[in-house]
Amino acid sequence: MNRVVRDLAVFIWEQRKFWLIPIVAALLLVGALVILSETSPLAPFIYPFF
Repeated sequence: MNRVVRDLAVFIWEQRKFWLIPIVAALLLVGALVILSETSPLAPFIYPFF
């Protein structure tokens, strides 16, 4: 996993694809919300966001 993140960061930096940063950040945020909604007692409160 660490290698994937490093390779993605190197790609963004070397290719000057800085517009990818907000897309990657949004995907990480949605992924974190999905994981939290599965394992948290707060799940009924998170479901309306989806």
